[in-house]
This record gives sequence, structure tokens and C-alpha cells, in this order.
Amino acid sequence: MTRAIFPHSLKVWSLSLGCPKNRVDSERLLGSLGVAVQHVEHMGKARLVFINTCGFIDPAVRESVRAVVDAIQRLEKCKVKPLLAVGGCMVGRYGAADLAAELPEVDVWLPTGELPRWPAMLAAALNLPEPPARIPGGGRLLSTGPSYAWLKVGEGCRHKCAFCTIPSIRGGLKSLTADDIADEARALLAQGVRELDLVAQDLTSWGVDLGLKHGLP
Repeated sequence: MTRAIFPHSLKVWSLSLGCPKNRVDSERLLGSLGVAVQHVEHMGKARLVFINTCGFIDPAVRESVRAVVDAIQRLEKCKVKPLLAVGGCMVGRYGAADLAAELPEVDVWLPTGELPRWPAMLAAALNLPEPPARIPGGGRLLSTGPSYAWLKVGEGCRHKCAFCTIPSIRGGLKSLTADDIADEARALLAQGVRELDLVAQDLTSWGVDLGLKHGLP
């Protein structure tokens, strides 16, 4: 099976499982590669197959594993194999090394702890030019249509609830600054978005780690 040499545009088949925060991560990744991205409906027509997994609870993990295994089986039938990249909370929960031992068919594992490096990691694997270090507004390839978009204002969580795996997967609370949030909001509005829905693990804790006493105003 051969691997294609990728031009400076990219056909992508993607699947984002779990919560809207994952969707934002997927949109940011695909909008920050520094190339034009075209979504395709069939894996066999793609040059990149990207699955963003959920690892919050066991049923979500099982769904993520099924999605990856299904992709592996479907890609076995391709004459020219797309790059298969898997990221997200399942990778953060179980670790890329252990998952690679169980699923060696996956070409690139993208841990949640390395979110800022995802575009560079994929670009290197795809033989694409190194993407810009920072794109104004964060870079987003929206998947929600023109009417609304999710605006993630923070990462991780400052609480350590016994029933929740998020701090162990995503780390402690890391709020985006008000300036970064405003920049991304303006970029989304410039794309025609008319409704911005704020999202974070604990939305009301936004800014506490930045020294704001009462969080979200």
C-alpha cells in the first residue's frame, strides 16, 4: 500500500466525538494547518482521516474505540492509504504509547497535553509546510454552519471531583485571556457567525486562575 504525496491543499474526512470543547479543538486544528482544507464524505477520497475521541466515561471510550477500529477496517480497502490521526481525550486518558501498542495501524496520535502542537505534528506527518505559529483569531474551520459557533474560553478544571476524569486528562484550569477570547469572537463574526455559545468545563470559573476573584462577569 502506498502513501500519497500531499499538495498544499488537503482533503479531509473528520469525526469529532464527545462534547463541544472537542469540536472546537477539531475546528482549530483543521483551520490552523496553513493549507486549504476540503471536507469529503468518504474516507477513500481523503488524504487525512482525523478522529477526535472522547474519554470522559467508559461508554464514550468504547464508542471512540469502535470509531477508530471502523476507520482502520475501511482504510484497509484503500489503494492509497490516507494518514490516520487520532486525538482527544481518549488519548489523554490512556496515553499514546499504550494505545499505539493496541492499535498500531494509527499513524499519528495527538494527546490533549500537546494541543498547541497538533497542527505542526500533522503538518510534519503529511509533508506539508510548517504552519504559522499563530493565526489571528486562533484559526477555525467551522463545522456548525453559519448560524452559530462554540467559543471555548478555558481548558481543564480547577475542581477534583471523584467522579470526573477531566483534570487528569485536560489538566488544571487554564483560562483564555479576555483579549484572546475577543480576537477569536471577532474572527468568528467575520465568518458570518451570528450566535456565539460560550463553553468550558466549568464556565463560571473563567478567569479565577488569571486573578479575577469572581470568575465570569
